[in-house]
Amino acid sequence: MADSSSPKPLVYVSVDEEHVASISDALGARGDFEVCPARAVSGALEQLETEPTPVCVLSDTRFSDGDWRELLEAVRGAYPTLPFILYPKPNDEVQFEVAFDAGVTGYLQQGTGRAHITDLCGAIQAAINTDRTRESLTERQKELRTIQEITTILESGEWSLRAMLYSIVQVIPEGFQHPDRTHARLAVDDAIAETDGFTHGETAATVRTTTTNRNIVLTVSVESSPDDTEPIIFPEEHEFLETIVTLLSGDIERRTYVERLEETENRFNQITENISEVVWITDPDQSEMIYVNPAYEDVWKRSLESLYDDPTSFLESVHPDDRERVERAVFEEQSRGTYDLEYRIVLPSGELRWIHDRGVPVESGDGSVYRIVGLSEDVTDRKEREQQLTVLDRVLRHNLRNDMNVIIGNAEEIIRNGESASAAHGQTIIAVAEELLDLANKQRKLSRLLIAPRDPKSQDIVDLIEGVCDPIEAATPTASIEISTSVAGKEVIRTTPHLYIALRELVENAIEHGGNGVSAVAIDATVTDSGVEICVSDNGSGIPLEEQAVLESGESQLIHGSGLGLWLVHWVVTQAGGSVSFEPNEEEGTTVTLWLPHVPEAA
Repeated sequence: MADSSSPKPLVYVSVDEEHVASISDALGARGDFEVCPARAVSGALEQLETEPTPVCVLSDTRFSDGDWRELLEAVRGAYPTLPFILYPKPNDEVQFEVAFDAGVTGYLQQGTGRAHITDLCGAIQAAINTDRTRESLTERQKELRTIQEITTILESGEWSLRAMLYSIVQVIPEGFQHPDRTHARLAVDDAIAETDGFTHGETAATVRTTTTNRNIVLTVSVESSPDDTEPIIFPEEHEFLETIVTLLSGDIERRTYVERLEETENRFNQITENISEVVWITDPDQSEMIYVNPAYEDVWKRSLESLYDDPTSFLESVHPDDRERVERAVFEEQSRGTYDLEYRIVLPSGELRWIHDRGVPVESGDGSVYRIVGLSEDVTDRKEREQQLTVLDRVLRHNLRNDMNVIIGNAEEIIRNGESASAAHGQTIIAVAEELLDLANKQRKLSRLLIAPRDPKSQDIVDLIEGVCDPIEAATPTASIEISTSVAGKEVIRTTPHLYIALRELVENAIEHGGNGVSAVAIDATVTDSGVEICVSDNGSGIPLEEQAVLESGESQLIHGSGLGLWLVHWVVTQAGGSVSFEPNEEEGTTVTLWLPHVPEAA
C-alpha cells in the first residue's frame, strides 16, 4: 500500500496518449494521484507489479493487444479486490449496465476541464473506498468462518482440555489478514497450546479473562514484513480475539456446570440406589413420574416401569380401607406441603405392610409448584413393635393392678385382724404394692410417650409452669411451691409438646421426697431467644448418686435405677435436644436443671 501522505499511484490503460498526458497532468497538479500509463493489457499488468502497488486501474475500452474485458479478467485473476474503473470515450458503445454486469468497480465517461477532473477524482476515491469496504467485509467473513470452526470444535464434545486448545490455535490464524505470518498461543491455567513458530514479539495482541476460577490467556503474534505500511493487527482483529475468548470462557463454564451436575447426580444416585427408603419425584398433578429409586421394587414388589407408565399405579396396592384416604391426600395435600401419612399396602403375595409416606412441594422462581419430592418408608417393624408394646402395656397394667389390689386387700385384712407384728408386715406389703402401682402408672406414661408425636409446638412458659403447679399444690396441703421467671425477649418457647409431663414429674417427685413437715419446691425459669432453662429445687434428702449415674451412663446389667420418673424426664428432654443436670443445694435438697432449645418455625 502507498503512504497516505504522497500521491497514490494508479494505472491508466489507453492508446490515446494525448488524453493520458492531459489526465496525468491534471491529477498530478491536484496532488491526489500519480498516473502510471500503459497502452496494453501486458503493460498494465507490469505496472501493477511495481512498488508501491497502484490503488486503482483506469481503463479505456480498446488496446493494442485486447479490450477492457480481457484486462478486467487479467486484473481480477491477479488482484481480486483491486478497484477497476471503466473510462470510455463519450461515443463508445459500452453501456453502464454492461460494464457493471461484467464486474467493474466504477464507470465514468472521458472528458476534459476542471469539473471533469473533480468528477474523476471522486470516482477513483469512491472505487477505492468500495474496495476497502469489500476487503473489510472479506476479512470479517474470514473471522466468521474461523469462529464457526471454533464453535464446531467446542461443540464436538472433546473433553481433553489440551486437545481442544490445540485444535483452536490451529484455526485462529485463518481469521487474520496475514494468516501465513500469524501465530497463536492459548492457555487455560497450566494447559497451554500454541502454533509452530510462536514467539512473543512487538506485533502481538493478548486477551485475558477469568471464569469459574480459571485463567484464560490468548496471545497472537504476527511476523513483520518490509512491505507493511498499515497496522499489522487491526482493532477488528482485537475484537475477533475477544470473541474467541468469550466463546471459550462460556464453554468452560458450561463444561464446569455439566461436570458439577454429573457429580451431583452421581452422588444422588449413590445415595438413592443404596437406601431402603423409596425416593420419588413427580409433577404436581401426578401425570409424570420423574424419578423413583430401585427401592420401590423391594418395598412394593412392583416394577419401576409400571410406576413410570402410570404414576398413580402404586395406589392399586393400597389396602382398600385406606385407599380413599390416601388418594385424597395424594391429590389434595401434596402441593400444599401437608402430605404426611401412614397407610397399609397389600403385596402380590398377600402380605400386609405399613408405609410412612411424605412429600414436599418444590417451587419455581415465581412461586408455583413444579415438583413434588417424597420419601416412602416401610415401617412395618415399627408398627408391629408399637402394637406389641401397646398390648404388653395393657396386659401388664390390667394384671398388675388387679393383682396388687388383691394383695393390698389381703394386707388390710392382716392389719385389721392380726397382731401388732403382723400389722406392721401388712403396712410394708401395702407400701410396696402402692409403689409397684405407681411404677406401673409411670411405665404407662413412658410407653405412651414412645409412640406419641414429638413435633415441637409453641408454649407460654409461665402458663405451662402454673398449669403444672396449681393442681399439685391444691391437692397437697403440705406442699409449698414458689415460682419465679425471667424472660428475655419473649415468654413463648417452641419445643417438645411433652415438656408439661417432664416438669410435672419433677415437681411431684420433689414434693414426694421433700423435707419433714412442709415440702418446699422452688421453680425458676429463664427464657431467651435460644431456649429455656428451668430449675426445680427441693428441700428433700437429695437424689441418690446411683440414680444420677444411670442417667449419665445409661442402664446396665450392673446398675439399675429403681424408678422410671427420672428416666421419663431424661427421655423427654434429650429427645428435644436438651439436657438434664443435678446440683446439690447448700443446706438440703437438690436442684434439677432442664435446658431445652427453641426450635424455629420451618421456613
